[in-house]
Amino acid sequence: MCDSKKLFLMSMLSTLLIFSNIIASKTITIFSLPVSCSIFVYLFTFLCIALLNHYYGKEESFKCLGIAIICQIIFFIISIFVCNLKGLAESQMISKALQVLLAPESSMGFFHPSFKLMIGTILAFGISQGINIVLYNFLRKYLFKVLAVALAIMSSVIVDAIIFIFTTKIGAVNGNIINTLVGQFSTRIFMTILLVLLFSIFTLKKEEKEGD
Repeated sequence: MCDSKKLFLMSMLSTLLIFSNIIASKTITIFSLPVSCSIFVYLFTFLCIALLNHYYGKEESFKCLGIAIICQIIFFIISIFVCNLKGLAESQMISKALQVLLAPESSMGFFHPSFKLMIGTILAFGISQGINIVLYNFLRKYLFKVLAVALAIMSSVIVDAIIFIFTTKIGAVNGNIINTLVGQFSTRIFMTILLVLLFSIFTLKKEEKEGD
């Protein structure tokens, strides 16, 4: 039976993944570098995996990772289905808004999310989080817990950025990709520090309670 903490982390993992894809097209600039707004949501999935891995181990973490990927695929399917339903006249504005948000591409009148985005999201998330799980379990045997999780998250978010950017930008390798990579890496370094601090706080509180 799944306890409340595990259920919460598993639910947050799936929710953050799905929501980050909804806002992925929203881009801002930080120090003149393009950064997707989704990065500030998506990277917290690495914290969820780190906590699941720490408390429940590698096997349970991979199960939760698989569930999150399935939820993402189901969301893509539902988005395609909903955006291709013909709504009533009074709901046309809402229908168009949903198409722009969830299924911005069209082929012969069939609305769907970007196939590159769908493939890139699932590949990047699955591979990078798998690295996060395996690397943390390996490093924790030889390093301090905080250092192990920092190296695991940093390595996995870099792999995630490389896979996602080059998967979704196939055929468009130019200066824009270089700028995007620099913006992604800079933001991810800052966010990794924040995630490691949060991981330390959450796990320290747990250990203090167990000590009492």
